[in-house]
Amino acid sequence: GHLMPLTYALPHEYNAFVAGYTSIQKLTGATSPNFWIVKPIGLSRGRGISVVKDISQVAYSQPIVIQKYISNPKLFLDYKFDLRVYLLVTSFQPLEAFIYKEGLARFGSRKYSNKPETLGDTRVHLTNTSLQK
Repeated sequence: GHLMPLTYALPHEYNAFVAGYTSIQKLTGATSPNFWIVKPIGLSRGRGISVVKDISQVAYSQPIVIQKYISNPKLFLDYKFDLRVYLLVTSFQPLEAFIYKEGLARFGSRKYSNKPETLGDTRVHLTNTSLQK
């Protein structure tokens, strides 16, 4: 398994992204969704994030990060979630790090589904607190 899904910075890595997208499309065909998550650079709180299923939905007019979407994530009671763990690294040589006792769990507010008709619903696919209203 990979530690991180395929990730590209567009427009700089456009050719590599197209090659990655195409190879996954050929590998999986219609048996598995070829979803990608698009994240505009310089925005926060989930603004501008979208999940796309077709390469024609990707705009190249502004810098973005595009990453292969994990369409079968670990779920908590059928809801998508993420955990924020805070770590302070005080030294790299030798490595010394401290994990803060408290963290943060964030959840989607609608049950997860990877059906294409749910792709536009941020309450299903994203865990950003500001989007869960």
